[in-house]
Amino acid sequence: MWLFVAVSASGFCIVGGQPAVNALAGHYYPTTLRSTGIGWSLGIGRLGSVIGPLIGGQMIALGWSNVALFHAAAAPVLCSTVLVAVLAVVRREKGGAAQAA
Repeated sequence: MWLFVAVSASGFCIVGGQPAVNALAGHYYPTTLRSTGIGWSLGIGRLGSVIGPLIGGQMIALGWSNVALFHAAAAPVLCSTVLVAVLAVVRREKGGAAQAA
């Protein structure tokens, strides 16, 4: 039961993450560079989609346990969570400074 809930929540967040990144890019890139910035973002995401299974397969071939595989898969998610939180703090600080001026 809990595994189903965890997998459903992760799938929802992963599928919703890419459109959210595209929307964020629309706010951060200047209009003249917006399509290029979003294109690079999508391209890097696709690169990860190709390389990720190759790395996972190699880990399985090396005999990694299921727990170790899940920990390895959680590392990039944790990094992106921290970076999005930092981005939000920086954005809030810049927005506050702009409103005060």
